[in-house]
Order: sequence, then C-alpha cells, then structure tokens
Amino acid sequence: MSNITQDILSRNSYVRAAKENAKRLFRDSVLLQKAGSWQSAAVLAVLAIEEMGKAYIEIWGVKNVAQKGKHPTHSQKQAAFFALLAANELTEKNMKRLASFGEGKMIREHGPYSEQMVHARAGFYDDLRMVCTYSDREPIWPDEITGTFDAVLVDELHSFFQKGQVAGRRKIAIKFGAILYENDFGHL
Repeated sequence: MSNITQDILSRNSYVRAAKENAKRLFRDSVLLQKAGSWQSAAVLAVLAIEEMGKAYIEIWGVKNVAQKGKHPTHSQKQAAFFALLAANELTEKNMKRLASFGEGKMIREHGPYSEQMVHARAGFYDDLRMVCTYSDREPIWPDEITGTFDAVLVDELHSFFQKGQVAGRRKIAIKFGAILYENDFGHL
C-alpha cells in the first residue's frame, strides 16, 4: 500500500472517529439534560460541536488563516462547525442569501448561523464551556448573565448540533463552509 493510500485511510478513520465521538458526546448531553444537569449537558454539547468542527477541518484539509500553531484552537474548531451551518444557511432556499454575500454586509448579517460563527470565533462557546465547568474567584461572565442560563440554552446547543448533521449532507455547504472557515470570515 502506498503512503498516499495509507494517509487517506488514516484521515478517513480519524474523521469517522471524531464524528462518532461527537455523536456520543451529544447523546450523553441529551441524557444529562433529561436528568436535570443542564450545566454538564451544556459542556458536553459544546464539546460535541467542537469535535464535529474538528472532523470538518480534517475533511476540508484547510487551515484557518488566523491559526498560529500546528493545531486549531477550541474556538477555531467551534467556528468550523458554525462555518458549515453558515454555509448551509447561505446556500439554501435558491441561494438568495449567497447572492448578497459580500455586498458590504458583515458576515453576521447573513443569518442566525452566520452570527453564531462570529460568536464562536470570538470565543463565546469556549467561554460558555468554561463558565459551566468552573467556579472562578473572578468569573468570566457576571452572575446577571450566567443566572439566565438554563435548559433552554442546552436545547439551543442540541438544535445546532442536529442542524450541523443535516448540513453535513449537503456538498455545497461542505465546500462553502471550508471557504468561510479557511478565510476566517467569522472574525469579521
């Protein structure tokens, strides 16, 4: 077997493993939410989103222009996931939204998933994961914000994950997601 063939098989098994891990984390998150442990459910939902983003970064074979190190950051993996959702959002419904892409609009103005990509790139989901995990002397977010978190937040994260699985079945969303991620459109 050639080195190229081995590399492709290795990449495919890595992607498969990352996607299966994402699905496991998602299932565990659902169970924790049903058990009333929404903070732990939120952490696992964010990790599921991140793991799915990691799989797509590997599928795309691209590196985010802002990436300094060898591996993408948590925020970049989360942004990759939302880049796929944003790409799906921009390319569905006769691609009317895509036609307006780049007409002086900020990326977040193209729809709710495009806005989530911006939040992910800015570190919102990474901070959310940490807020739900730790009790800090000097919290990242004030109690006025964290006090409003509840199971509804977890429902939203679960919805994102499920929509990401659907978006991953559309070739055009996958291709355009790679462009959004690689060029760091979520950073605009």
